[in-house]
Amino acid sequence: MKKFVIFALLPVILGGCSLFLPSGDPPEGNILNNTPQNNTASLRKPSEAIDYLISALTMALLEKCPGTKVKLGTDHASANMAFKILHESGKITGNTMTYADTDWVFKSALSGNDLSVSLEHKGVSVWGESVKLAMP
Repeated sequence: MKKFVIFALLPVILGGCSLFLPSGDPPEGNILNNTPQNNTASLRKPSEAIDYLISALTMALLEKCPGTKVKLGTDHASANMAFKILHESGKITGNTMTYADTDWVFKSALSGNDLSVSLEHKGVSVWGESVKLAMP
């Protein structure tokens, strides 16, 4: 009985996708559009921008310097946002904020509606993002 089932399924197994796909040539050109999209263009509220930057910084910290101490360097206008971004991403990456001199510095600046953040190692920028905030 088992041999009969195996022999009955053999054409299906050996036939592969030819049993399910239509015959003929595939369509020309791209079937899907996989061009990268600018995720920051759709941000409307400052909370959405902060959430996006938390995710982006988390990825950068995991790649560059997980678990190290990071100094916070901000302007007055973006200090609260930068603190929240670094603090929340540190929950996943293990990074902690310090006021002492370190090799790693997380910088932020708010100019009009543009919030720019960067991660520097010994004065050289290794990562950065900028988002437009829709202020009410």
